[in-house]
Amino acid sequence: MTAADALDFYRRHSPVTDPRDRGYLFDDLPGDLPALVRVVQGLIVHSLATGLYGLPPGGDEPDDRVRLVRDMLAAIVDRHDAPLTVTRDPGRRLVGNCRHPAVLLVAMLRHNGIPARKRVGFAGYLPGPHFCIHEIAQCWDAGEDRWRLVDPGNDELIKTGQQAYFATAGQPERAVYDTLDLTPRDFILAGTAWRGCRDGSAGPGEFGYADDTGPRWLRITVLQDLDALNKAELTSYDSWGGPLAGQPATPPASQVRYLDRAETTPDEARFLDQSAELTADPDGQFRDLRRHYTQSAWGRGVLARLAAITGASAG
Repeated sequence: MTAADALDFYRRHSPVTDPRDRGYLFDDLPGDLPALVRVVQGLIVHSLATGLYGLPPGGDEPDDRVRLVRDMLAAIVDRHDAPLTVTRDPGRRLVGNCRHPAVLLVAMLRHNGIPARKRVGFAGYLPGPHFCIHEIAQCWDAGEDRWRLVDPGNDELIKTGQQAYFATAGQPERAVYDTLDLTPRDFILAGTAWRGCRDGSAGPGEFGYADDTGPRWLRITVLQDLDALNKAELTSYDSWGGPLAGQPATPPASQVRYLDRAETTPDEARFLDQSAELTADPDGQFRDLRRHYTQSAWGRGVLARLAAITGASAG
């Protein structure tokens, strides 16, 4: 397999991003990235940002758990039956988290024949003292022959709030970033964060969510990024893989809340080390990335559960 094989793989829908009978909603979408991002922003509001739009606090809304794009589209249209290009009033948008705009943008790009994938890591521009776990999109820029990291969930209102927060915190530079072309300073991919903590160039206390930091967040992001690069773009709540070492469990016993554990065994750490290295260069190591996932207990557990839900296999 070559880099061209990787592009073809990410150009095609996954069981998660396939809109199926709702695909007609994508037919009249704009073709350029900035316009597509604006469309996505007009359809979804983050449950933790509802106050910025004058809405009651969202908390963990049930909509956060909408897994498949076809169901996401059904929920969007149920709230306002208009073309997706029509910006919804905030109160009529789908309430989700950072995963939802990322996956919806990936689906739209794939529908247009553009290679795209979800990525997971840590953002430095989200309010807080450390880099915060975050899910974004990555799309292929054919004109520049490279991948772009894109955050479709942060519109100008959210960016204004971030600028005010970091100005007060004395770190205004953290709110200066391009949502359509994030840099390694803005967003640290999961594998990079994991490897930095393993070699001592970074510390687990630099990465987390809200006030909680530590190794569990590094494990979460490595595994979620590994899933996403194998086109299993699960929700932020899913923990479907089998054990990270040994033979796969039989679903549904494979739904191990491994991610919440405090410790990592040596065998598990080796699996995570391998995953971090492969996700750091998924195109150059595409064959190995796919083999590592599809032959592992973790990947086989995820793919079995996803197939049971969707009736299709990733890839």
